[in-house]
Amino acid sequence: MKSKSIEKKVESFSEDIFHACSMKVPSSSEKIRLQHGEHGGSCVFFNPTGTDTRFGLTDGINGTMYLASDPLTAMKEVFQGKLGIRESDLENFYIGIVVIEKDLKLLDTTKLIKKTSLTLNDMTTSSRKTTQLLAKKVHVAGLNGIKFSSNVTTEECFALWHDVPDGTGIAVTKAYSIQRLSEFEYQGEAVADILVEQLGIPVEEG
Repeated sequence: MKSKSIEKKVESFSEDIFHACSMKVPSSSEKIRLQHGEHGGSCVFFNPTGTDTRFGLTDGINGTMYLASDPLTAMKEVFQGKLGIRESDLENFYIGIVVIEKDLKLLDTTKLIKKTSLTLNDMTTSSRKTTQLLAKKVHVAGLNGIKFSSNVTTEECFALWHDVPDGTGIAVTKAYSIQRLSEFEYQGEAVADILVEQLGIPVEEG
């Protein structure tokens, strides 16, 4: 019943509300992406299968790409809840910097929560059906994506939409930025240590 009431809230929002609660991500902005596999040295992929993601579009035409504002948030988002992670598993993940190629207009969920009856709890605990409904309405309003708070670090994350999977015209991988996660260091600390000591995610040796 709760999800139904949240859906009613979302359904009631006008396009004007989304534009009033928008923000700009300027061209040349840099964000972090963590992914499984090297994918030809590219960190950019707009996944057209959006049914399993929080702000994914499900029209089969537009894909969704998730980015983080910092490496720790990217790691926590990807590895939270995964059991039996071994150090060798980190070799199969890659982290890189995505450069935004044009000014983008996103819904800022912090502004939306302040301006409407929607709550942070609605955004973080409601069903994907509800958050995907919000994504659909925001996309129809002409925005390029949504800025939201990570459920697991509270830091900024971004869901961007585009109808070309490789991101042509929207985003590119920064040259020489992609690294195997097992070789990546952040502020002088290895990823396995970061996962265990800063993010509370167990990593086994081997």
